[in-house]
Amino acid sequence: MKKIFLLSSLFLTIICCYSQQAEVNSIPFSLEKQLLTFSGKVNGKTIEFALDTGAAVSVTNSINNKTARVEILDSNKTINDSSNKKIKIKSTKIESLSIGNFEVKNLKGVTFDMPFLYCTNLLLLGQDFIKKFNWKIDFTKKLIYISEKPFPTDQSYQKWTVYYHSNRPLIDFTIQNKTFRNCLLDTGFSGVMEINSKDADIMNTIFDEKKSKNQADEFVSTNMGLSGLGNPESYSTFFVDEIKLDQTIIRQLPVTINKTKESKIGINFFSQYSDVLIMNFNEDAFYLKQSGKPLLPKKQMDAKAFFIDGKLTVISKNMNENSTAKNVQIGDHIKSINGKNASEFTECELLQWAYFSKEDYILEKDNGEKIEIKSSSHLK
Repeated sequence: MKKIFLLSSLFLTIICCYSQQAEVNSIPFSLEKQLLTFSGKVNGKTIEFALDTGAAVSVTNSINNKTARVEILDSNKTINDSSNKKIKIKSTKIESLSIGNFEVKNLKGVTFDMPFLYCTNLLLLGQDFIKKFNWKIDFTKKLIYISEKPFPTDQSYQKWTVYYHSNRPLIDFTIQNKTFRNCLLDTGFSGVMEINSKDADIMNTIFDEKKSKNQADEFVSTNMGLSGLGNPESYSTFFVDEIKLDQTIIRQLPVTINKTKESKIGINFFSQYSDVLIMNFNEDAFYLKQSGKPLLPKKQMDAKAFFIDGKLTVISKNMNENSTAKNVQIGDHIKSINGKNASEFTECELLQWAYFSKEDYILEKDNGEKIEIKSSSHLK
């Protein structure tokens, strides 16, 4: 009888363990496109997704719609994109969206041909899907795990308690004993951390101090929003000596300040700071297992160009005194890049070059002047 009991217990244990394992899927991911991307299915068709906790709803593009026969609804929505442009977008209904074995049916989202997502053929996976599950991202193994149950943690993890606005996860952050609310945890933001200096005025004082020591980078840039390029804006990047994110104290964190965009923490923070990131939405908590690596800012070239009204135009410039783009101005028309004429680029080729290339290059202005563009950051 005792033997039968033990065998029964063992059998039940095996079944229990098997059931638990079956509830967790692991999927390989990539950071090559500066976002966290992986494969899933829309209406049974394989699609590449970008994980975006900063998006309240999922966003398809016309390529996704055609491939997976996504239903376009008659209703339109008017929203402000990240460049503060009002745009109209169409609503969609996805019959089936699945990541691994996890499926959501009749998911209502929106569709818009955001240039970056269109050119990289990505579907932006938003919180309308993400928040229904729990996620474990292992940056060392390049695997993402999904579960309906919260992932277990231990004392090696740092816990951030999150709250929400428009379904998007937020935390507080503290600098010099001043606490600021509503910092977005945004895996769809490719940077480290961005802070709105209009809301957190202390950042302007810190910037002035860093600038006086040549410890800051200043840029003017026309940024890419959902609908395309916005207006030129200034921003600055420097290391903050100490900052507290929720209850975690971090030293020497590279931050970018601006006066128009919301404060947020991006995938470049999580992928550097953490070996493992757990997002247990059932518990309203993020857990981070620290990697011990130094946090570095994204490398930026001293000038970038893109098409505006059909002409190759400078859209970004490093304003530091040591910048290799001193003789370049925002709005200058460009004849060629590395000897390749503007007419030889498609918009998608140029966009991907502007986003992904970190190599020195030769920029030729319309007047024939050739300039070697490098990265002249003070943040070495």
